[in-house]
Amino acid sequence: MTLKHTLSIFIIFSILGWFGDTLVRTIDFGYWYSYNAFNIPFSPTYGLACVVILFMHQLMKTYSLRTHFFVYLITLPIYELIAGFVGEWVTHRKLWDYSWIPGNIYGYTTPFHALLWGVSGVLLVYWLDPLICRWLHITDPEFKKTSSR
Repeated sequence: MTLKHTLSIFIIFSILGWFGDTLVRTIDFGYWYSYNAFNIPFSPTYGLACVVILFMHQLMKTYSLRTHFFVYLITLPIYELIAGFVGEWVTHRKLWDYSWIPGNIYGYTTPFHALLWGVSGVLLVYWLDPLICRWLHITDPEFKKTSSR
């Protein structure tokens, strides 16, 4: 991945992640609810997760879609757990809490969220990243080798 590709993915998905998170919280609470550590429409946890997914994809480019799904299903909840602990350590407050969901791990991740990460990782690698690369005219020599199309 080129630096332009990496930064583009990080910025785009930090903004989209904030938007998605705000939308879900607004629906849950029934009123506009935007909360993050920075008080701006930017959530680096999501952007970094997408960069991690794309780096993992480059390491696993010869593996099947099913393998990608299961790798994301297992590794990204671990990332979410670490991000939760680090976020709480840095901000001195819990940035998200899923403790009300059965099977949660310290309130930072759940089996349901693991499933979402697995699906999201596959969608990012096989659909969203190629779309964004075309949209931004990113010509990454490794891109054609790692895309399974």
